[in-house]
Amino acid sequence: MSVTSNLTEWDAGARQCVIEADQLLPGFSWGTYNGHHPRQGLAADAMVPSWSTPAGRRRGQELADWIWVNRARLGIWYVIFDGRIISTTRPEQGWIRYFDADSQDPSRSHKNHVHVSWKSAPAISVVWTDRLVSGVTNSDSVRLVQRALGIPQTGAYDAATLAAATAFQASLGDTRDGELGPLQTIALLNRAKIRATIRTDSSGAVDQPVPSTPPLVVQVVEYPMPTSGRLYLDRINQDVTNSDTVAYLQTWLAMALGISLPRTGDYDAATLAAATRFQRDVLRDNPEFCDGILGLKQVIALATKVGATNGITIWRDSSAGGSQLWPKPNVQPRIEPTQPEPVRPRITVAGLNVLRRTDRESGKKRLTWRQRLPGLIDALKSARPDLVLLQELDKKTAADIANGLGSGWFYHRERGIGVMWRQDVLERADQPISKLYSDNDNRYVTSVPLRHKASGLRFWADVTHLENESDPNTDGPAARRLQTREFCAATKNGARIMGADLNDATAARANPNAEQAKKPRPMLAAANWTLLSQVRTTVPNGKLKSHWGGRKTDSAVNGAWIDDLGAKGDIRIISGRLIRTDPTRCSDHHLLAAECEL
Repeated sequence: MSVTSNLTEWDAGARQCVIEADQLLPGFSWGTYNGHHPRQGLAADAMVPSWSTPAGRRRGQELADWIWVNRARLGIWYVIFDGRIISTTRPEQGWIRYFDADSQDPSRSHKNHVHVSWKSAPAISVVWTDRLVSGVTNSDSVRLVQRALGIPQTGAYDAATLAAATAFQASLGDTRDGELGPLQTIALLNRAKIRATIRTDSSGAVDQPVPSTPPLVVQVVEYPMPTSGRLYLDRINQDVTNSDTVAYLQTWLAMALGISLPRTGDYDAATLAAATRFQRDVLRDNPEFCDGILGLKQVIALATKVGATNGITIWRDSSAGGSQLWPKPNVQPRIEPTQPEPVRPRITVAGLNVLRRTDRESGKKRLTWRQRLPGLIDALKSARPDLVLLQELDKKTAADIANGLGSGWFYHRERGIGVMWRQDVLERADQPISKLYSDNDNRYVTSVPLRHKASGLRFWADVTHLENESDPNTDGPAARRLQTREFCAATKNGARIMGADLNDATAARANPNAEQAKKPRPMLAAANWTLLSQVRTTVPNGKLKSHWGGRKTDSAVNGAWIDDLGAKGDIRIISGRLIRTDPTRCSDHHLLAAECEL
């Protein structure tokens, strides 16, 4: 026996329990000390070998579970192990977190030992197994056994006692001579929950331990495999014996855990330990609730894991009025009506560079702004837009265009670019944001947050005008690349619609190459923008020019796009068109229009 303290330091009942635990589950080092709670003689620590390993923790939990299962027989108050505590003061809570569970000291957190406490530990009854033979009379050992067997407590090992003991041995599948051995007596006392310990020789020392042989687990006659297919939740507890429900669980636990678990039909200590291990190691449940008593979802999980759900039903209780919990009886699966895909709202977007009022192009006869305005309004109205994105816009032209479109239009203009929207369809959701590009060429990106009134969907309307490729005052391509990168950064997130004068004379669908990759469109595509110029099915007659409308090359199918519309996030371009304009009576840019799905 491995004991670091003198056995006499424990009260008699505690001493008897330590001896029995050490005999049944050897390998632990038992001890106590002055100051132990509640006091030295009523507390014990069982040091766990290799406690920091999974095997050590399982071994420690096995001892803790055994002590708790036998709490009534051994007079236990509480048990602590692995940062958790369980107590007869609040047994309904099961294992709960110990207050010092997070301590780095394994002794304080009780990770390296199992602690046991008794409220009081008077000497408990001892059953001397050498008295459990025919002919013995007036024996307290015999009376306890008779009490456990449920027969009159005469104190004499008579024929009735012999017959009852023989029947109990038969239930264990062991020797059937009617004279109970040490392990058979332990099994009987545990089943009857009688507080007592056992000894083998009444002529020897009072604390003589039970011999280590034969092995602790005796061969038992297995409970017949049930065929009813019914499990009752009220039969899953430690008071249940001879139960089909328990037999099912024992069979499935053995399969799920890969262990040898006798199918006895009794919810005994081995079954409780196996169920606790299934909760903890397989289901990974909260350790505080791993009490070995399986609930509905845990039973379903166990049956499912071993593939035993076919023909199985689970009921609330075994009474005549018990209700079936799983699967739900006579419940036809509800067929949900097929819901059509929600129709996402659509708006029409128009984009145009209106041309500055002060522009004067050499050799070009152009009307004044007042003369061009009607043609420009007619072009915009022909697109029937809900949102208009404009470049080269000043304070006067912005006001004139908004008035020309009608009283239901609002707009925001800043630094030559602007956003206009129909107030019956859209409304501003927050403050606009305007950002000056870092090349100090006085070019901006303006973003206006809008809300679609009918659906509540929000998106950003972004407008910009990039540097001209052939600007003699700057390195046009380099400035435009910088502006494109900063535009992509400013419009990185969210649902967005873009209108831009890209000042890019390269064919919109040209195959990417080293030079083309420096152009705005490949850079925008890399930033997840979908461009109208790249949606082949939306523009009639393939690739059309969008700049210098009215010239001889105006109808060239392979012309280049200067302006573009774009969408990103959840917004899609459904269709689009290019509306030709007269450069002398409207603008030298064609008008772009797209139907967008928000």
